[in-house]
Amino acid sequence: MNGDEITEMLAAHADELNARGANPPVRSDAPPAQGAELESLMSVAARVHRTLQPATAAPVFRARLRDSLMLAAQRQSRARTAVSPNAPSQLPRGQWGWLIGAAALGSAAGLIAVVLRSRTPTTQAQSTAAAAAVNRQN
Repeated sequence: MNGDEITEMLAAHADELNARGANPPVRSDAPPAQGAELESLMSVAARVHRTLQPATAAPVFRARLRDSLMLAAQRQSRARTAVSPNAPSQLPRGQWGWLIGAAALGSAAGLIAVVLRSRTPTTQAQSTAAAAAVNRQN
């Protein structure tokens, strides 16, 4: 019998202890050399089961724990809302497309203006005459 089989037998014994609450009979299919070890382990499990009782928290402790957990959850929720991408101060998801489209259109118009400006030949005399005409009007 290997360690896995002993572990399985001890687990089954512990399950019976928890289900019945009493000391179930020890069933041993192990050879005599390992049977003594298995019986010893099962008796330890039975003693531990009798000794240990489930712990229950005092009502005051439970109320204080609940309040502190609720407060921590509220703080965490507020912190998430402050850095959330869905914060109310930001644009809704559908309006991002309009914003990006407007920016692209403005960039394209600026690029077209630069290209058209670079294609028209201007001389120094034309620039000077245009500046003089503007100055005369003022």
